[in-house]
Amino acid sequence: MLPKRHLLLAIAALPVLLACAGTPDPAVAPADDTAFMAWLRNLTDRLKADPYAKPLPMKGKFENDAFLTRLHDAYRKRTSREAFATWFNGQYPGFLYEGSVITEQLPR
Repeated sequence: MLPKRHLLLAIAALPVLLACAGTPDPAVAPADDTAFMAWLRNLTDRLKADPYAKPLPMKGKFENDAFLTRLHDAYRKRTSREAFATWFNGQYPGFLYEGSVITEQLPR
């Protein structure tokens, strides 16, 4: 049997261990997430091949990084698909078709 002090430490550490066990690290940059980047390449190829899809108007690195961060959060389910779609449609109001294609490709 564990001494009372060790048992209390084990109980106190349990939430931290459970939180770390099944969730992807939010500090991982999208570019460092190989599964996400492979998915993104596939999505990009699909959009380029789609005759109805228009390129998104990215205004520099900051906007591109913000988009990738939001998309990565939705891909990793830290943000819901609906929340991503709402944000996307607000940022790119003339690109509803593209937003629906992207949102539909997000993992369920």
